[in-house]
Amino acid sequence: LDVLSILAPEDRHKLLAMGSGLSVEKETEKDEQTLPLVVFHLGGEAYGLRLEEVREVIRVGLITPVPRAPSFVDGVINLRGEVMPVVDLRTRFGLPRVAATALSRILICTIAGVNTGLVLDSVDEVKSVSLDSLGDPPRVTSVGGNRYIEKVARTASGMVFLLAIQELLTETEEKQLQSLQGRKRDGA
Repeated sequence: LDVLSILAPEDRHKLLAMGSGLSVEKETEKDEQTLPLVVFHLGGEAYGLRLEEVREVIRVGLITPVPRAPSFVDGVINLRGEVMPVVDLRTRFGLPRVAATALSRILICTIAGVNTGLVLDSVDEVKSVSLDSLGDPPRVTSVGGNRYIEKVARTASGMVFLLAIQELLTETEEKQLQSLQGRKRDGA
């Protein structure tokens, strides 16, 4: 006797879902469109970057200062043979510089075609937020980075400001950043 053949299509679907350990509710949740974000903290506020914008997250290590570098650039790092500039987001947002802590991280992303490190207070998690939870940013935040905020995600744990990474620098600053990148020569 084939039990599935005598059931209505809706009941067949429910029975198959129960057998595979899935519920109908879980399947409808998959239909909701989400945006995966790398969530980090800076000056007491939560920010996020789209997961595809983040290459990797590393601990804050040796940052080599560069003479006459722009004020928002801490220096450069050598990451597996690639020399890349490091931008201090605190300085960029008008916050005072602070010494790196055990929680401080450098988030590697691409700005204007340049792999760039962003110094952050901490990186929390990769969190998927509903596209329905995204709204326009408020006019005022506690840090000066309002013009770099694209959207705000309202989540159960609070607000996450979606950073517009390509708006972080002016055209002139992007050119300055490009002059700070480089590759390690073979045999060097």
